[in-house]
Amino acid sequence: MIRKILIMGDPLLIRKTEKVSSFGTPDLLELVCDLRDTQRNHQTLGLSAPQIGVPKQVMVIGTPESSKDPNSRDYVPYFTLINPSIELLTRSSCEFRESCLCIPNMTANIPRFTQVRYFGLDENGNTIQREAFGLHAQIVQHHADHVFRTLYTMRIRDFSKFGFSSSFREGQ
Repeated sequence: MIRKILIMGDPLLIRKTEKVSSFGTPDLLELVCDLRDTQRNHQTLGLSAPQIGVPKQVMVIGTPESSKDPNSRDYVPYFTLINPSIELLTRSSCEFRESCLCIPNMTANIPRFTQVRYFGLDENGNTIQREAFGLHAQIVQHHADHVFRTLYTMRIRDFSKFGFSSSFREGQ
């Protein structure tokens, strides 16, 4: 089922999330399915439960298309990550152009670490541990931020690079 996306300013978007403790349950599988349906509908590379008003540490990342070529610069594997944690593999960061369904029609340059290792579980309770670089690392960090009550606007360093998406398309 396609769910409504919360918009910045909605207090539900930044409320404390709960860790998932039961896996493979009908409720959890329905949540993951709803996240995927909503993600596909909005054609995005990730979606987190807080974005649809569910205070759980659940996020879906990637699409079947984004996971086809692991050697591609745009490679992002297709997976569900629950109760995520992130470890930095480097202190090196760069600015990525980001947008978010919760902040429609806006975009900004956001500093993200270029290499991370993330840990968590899938919807069946299986352990996930992967290293991520580039776009893959950016997407995981963005959606982990949602799980931990942070919107990308809270990470903006240079507000001259924050604005309406259309103005950046026209100006670049």
